Amino acid sequence: MQWMIRLRFLSEVVAPNLHAPKAFEDQHLYELVPMLAANELSVLGVVDAESSYIGAIDQKQINKLITQSLTYRGMGAIMVLEVDEKDYTPATIARWIEENGAKVLGLMVSQLEFGRLKVNIKVNTTYVRSIIATLERQGYRILRVYLSEDSNDKNDHEIDLALRFFDL
Repeated sequence: MQWMIRLRFLSEVVAPNLHAPKAFEDQHLYELVPMLAANELSVLGVVDAESSYIGAIDQKQINKLITQSLTYRGMGAIMVLEVDEKDYTPATIARWIEENGAKVLGLMVSQLEFGRLKVNIKVNTTYVRSIIATLERQGYRILRVYLSEDSNDKNDHEIDLALRFFDL
């Protein structure tokens, strides 16, 4: 086989893709999740400031980091709100929650449709009836409440059990 070239590394014949998705070692987790999703990847190469490969991070590791954050650990109810984008102010929402004796542990926002947002709020208490009443008075629509001890929604029982099982 005279035509065969003996190579030690594939990179000797294949040019690197300069546009391939990669994570820099100092990037935040919140930057990596959308990158994985947009490129339909489960593993992402990690490079240093000189773009030298230093390792990889996979979806399983990212999931573990997310669940270790304060947002997902510990007791507390989760409220899911629908709000007009123009009315969304996290500082005001946090103030109303704090006026009811609770603290915001986590906040996750996603777009429902143009101009409408879905806001997930995790608080440090399982008693949220007064918080819900305050938010409703301010015009916020409460879609769901999870892990609440003073909520009467029987349909959420199975979801509450699952969230408690995973300590989310």
